[in-house]
Amino acid sequence: MEIVSGKIPSYHSQTQTHIVDWFKSMISNGKIENATDPKLLKMLSSKALKQVALVALRCVDPEMNPRLKMRDVVCMLETNILLFEERQISMKTLERIHSPENQKK
Repeated sequence: MEIVSGKIPSYHSQTQTHIVDWFKSMISNGKIENATDPKLLKMLSSKALKQVALVALRCVDPEMNPRLKMRDVVCMLETNILLFEERQISMKTLERIHSPENQKK
C-alpha cells in the first residue's frame, strides 16, 4: 500500500489516518486512481493497477492465515492469479468494511 499510494504508514490530514484504513476506503469507494501515486498512474495500465491494489489488500487481510509470504506476493504480481479471484476479494473487502462491527468503530 505504501508503494502504490506513495504514502507513509500513517499520515496527517485533518485527523490521523492509518494507510490501511484509508486505502481500503478508497478502493471500496471506487477511487483507486485517488489512492495511487501519480507516478504509478503513468506507468501501469488500469488492469495492472487493480491487480497491485488487490495484492496489497490481500497482504493486510486479517483473515489470511498464515499471512502471505513474499514469494506468494511476487507470484501474484507476475501472473494473473488474482484475476480469477478479483470479484470475490472485492466483495469480501466491501462486506468487511460495511459490516455492523466496523460501523460501530
